[in-house]
Amino acid sequence: NHARLIRKTNNPCTDNRDQNVQRIIIHPENVLVQFKLITFFRKMEREGKKLQELKNNVDNVFLLTNAIIVCLMQCGFACLEAGAVRSKNTTNIIMKNVMDI
Repeated sequence: NHARLIRKTNNPCTDNRDQNVQRIIIHPENVLVQFKLITFFRKMEREGKKLQELKNNVDNVFLLTNAIIVCLMQCGFACLEAGAVRSKNTTNIIMKNVMDI
């Protein structure tokens, strides 16, 4: 018998046979299941932190990659505009596009 005697508590898992002393049955397999659940939730909490760190790193790489693409697009647009104007205005167009960055 794996039972313990404890004083009366407001625990819904207890047996209400006696007013002063209540009996809680503690089985070893229940303790093992509780231990496994606690271990599982702690592991999930650590994995959640690692997952959040991975999400932040992916976001940073995405932003940096898109910033590089936008700078390259600015260079391409500067070349397009420089080809559309007379050669004496090319420097002004290039400077205007550099100032946009």
